[in-house]
Amino acid sequence: MARSFARIITAIWRNAEFRTLQSGAQRVYLLLVTQPNISAAGTLPLTVRRWAEMAGDTSVADINRELGALTKGRFIGVDPSTEEVLVRSFVRWDGGYNNRKRQPVIKAAAEELVSPALRAMLGAEFERLCI
Repeated sequence: MARSFARIITAIWRNAEFRTLQSGAQRVYLLLVTQPNISAAGTLPLTVRRWAEMAGDTSVADINRELGALTKGRFIGVDPSTEEVLVRSFVRWDGGYNNRKRQPVIKAAAEELVSPALRAMLGAEFERLCI
């Protein structure tokens, strides 16, 4: 089922690394975490054209540039070969990992990831969260 709301922690504006990002990269990050089809594990299909069409002044090249900045800053992982995106800290900030009933949903979403690199990135995040 698609999400109808997103939890965005206001502490993001106190995160020094996030604040060093250019406004376009910050906007794309917020665009990703508010997508209705983001999984409980923070994964999304890579739909650059769709995301570019969400603002009249944004091109596919703009989205790709900002995805690159977010990848470089380790906010996200992108695997073009499997057409997947992982918002690395989504599970942590979404807050459901402490809920026994939510954990199976998060784990099931993680199992859907095809990309070995993104699975490793998510596995490290799960380890950090003791999932």
